[in-house]
Amino acid sequence: MHIIFTEEDYKKYPFLPEAIRLIEKAGLTLDDIGEGEIGLKILESAKKRVLDVIVNREYPDPVDDADLEVAYFVSSLIIISEIGDNFLAERYATVFSKKIGKFLEQELRRGSLSIRV
Repeated sequence: MHIIFTEEDYKKYPFLPEAIRLIEKAGLTLDDIGEGEIGLKILESAKKRVLDVIVNREYPDPVDDADLEVAYFVSSLIIISEIGDNFLAERYATVFSKKIGKFLEQELRRGSLSIRV
C-alpha cells in the first residue's frame, strides 16, 4: 500500500516521517536553529508555540509554508525536551493531539480522508 501525502498534509501533520524529510531536503540542521534570519525565525516561532500551549492551551494553526511548519514543530519538541518538564511535555502532547483530531474530523466530514492504493 502506498499513501500519497501533499504539502497540505505535511503542514497539518508535521510529525509524519515524510514531513521530517522536508527539513533534510532543505538542508536544515540543529546548528541552524537560532542562527541567521531563518534560524532565528524558527526559534522564535517555536518558542511562541510552546508558550501558546502553556498559556492558552491551544496549538496554533499551521503556517502556509510546509518546510517552516515542520521546522517549528520539531524545534518546539526540542525546546520542550530541553526544559525537561514532564507536565509541560504531556500538556503539549495533549493540546497537539487535540489539534490533529480536529483536522482528522474535518477531513472525515469532507470525505477527503482516503488512502490510495
